Amino acid sequence: MTASDSRPNSARRDVAILIAAFAFVAAVRISAPSDLATGDQPYQVDYIRDVVHNGAWAAQHLANGTAATKPPLYNWLAAIGVIATGSESDFVLKLPSLLAGLLTLLLIWDLARDAAGPDAALFAGLFLVCSTMYSKQIYFARTDMLLTALIVVQVWAALRRGGPLLFWLAGALAMLTKGPIGVVIPILGLSIWWWQRGELRQRWSEMHFVWGLIFVVAVFGGWFLIAIRHDPGVFDQLVYAETIDRFKATSMKSKENRHVFYYIPHFLGRMAPASIFAIVAVVALFRERLQREKAGVYLWWFLATFVLLSLVPSKRADRLFPLFPAVCVLAGWAAARPFPRVIRACGILFALIGLAAAFSPLFMNTGALLVAAGVVILASGLAALRLTPRSAVIAISVAMVAMITAYQHSAPLR
Repeated sequence: MTASDSRPNSARRDVAILIAAFAFVAAVRISAPSDLATGDQPYQVDYIRDVVHNGAWAAQHLANGTAATKPPLYNWLAAIGVIATGSESDFVLKLPSLLAGLLTLLLIWDLARDAAGPDAALFAGLFLVCSTMYSKQIYFARTDMLLTALIVVQVWAALRRGGPLLFWLAGALAMLTKGPIGVVIPILGLSIWWWQRGELRQRWSEMHFVWGLIFVVAVFGGWFLIAIRHDPGVFDQLVYAETIDRFKATSMKSKENRHVFYYIPHFLGRMAPASIFAIVAVVALFRERLQREKAGVYLWWFLATFVLLSLVPSKRADRLFPLFPAVCVLAGWAAARPFPRVIRACGILFALIGLAAAFSPLFMNTGALLVAAGVVILASGLAALRLTPRSAVIAISVAMVAMITAYQHSAPLR
């Protein structure tokens, strides 16, 4: 068999590995004790039930009558599942996130393969699916996974085969998921990268930027006008409480107004192990002046989003999630580099971060999870010093899945 003949088989094998890893992590989450009462999920459930039981497709409300804090796309998708199955089980309520998680995984594999080759694609997918943050979001009745999937679709459409129509359609759906941030993130990252390459005007012209943006605003605006006709409180909630008010010192969300460096420890801990490899990638891309290469778009997707979110006063750790796919591609790129020192450097970094996580609440939540995360990262980091890159990444991924399984199925840890 020639090298060209083996490539499709290799791609199929790697996709099968990633789908198997996804299926295992999903099974761990689905079989774990219900977490539907945590993380603001009860609010989302109220919105879904408002659609199902009261026909509130235009504007959803909490059980107490308060207007929804987010646009309706997740509520619509989950409500369709509830109506179709006649069930309000955790699985049905969380199904949009589960499907969005699988779509994100497959598209990130394809993007990383185009940017840095087959090994980087496998590594990026494993870093994504075997992380604590992703494993949480794929089975969570909230908008974060759906938003992230639609952002990835926009990037894939701009860089691969989708073209302007898919890009702006996904942008409109992202706006209907969580507002303007759904188009700001991909537009910002792509714009910086194309500007670096001297292609900004040409590429946005090819993407029909003006007409596309008009389409996105028209779709979102059409829903918004219908919603405020049903309930003027939608305007107060989405425009004032969820947008303008967040920037005021006297904000109702003032408890979320945190330091500009708030996201740094969350990036290091919650996005491990990809975060460690991504740091190596960022340093290498700047040091070797490779920002204009294909991996550069993920550098700017990550950095621009991270800076933007850090400058917004209101901060929550889950808001970092839309940049996580970019972090995973960067991590895959770094792990696939043909220099042994990269994997050795990451092994040492894993060991240091593992020690810090085991003995300090700086990087993750307090309690037994800290110790478990520290031990896993430390052990896998030390293993990475002796293994080939592919073996090391697989070993680290297996260790992370073991930790996720223990965490999800252990009452003391949860």
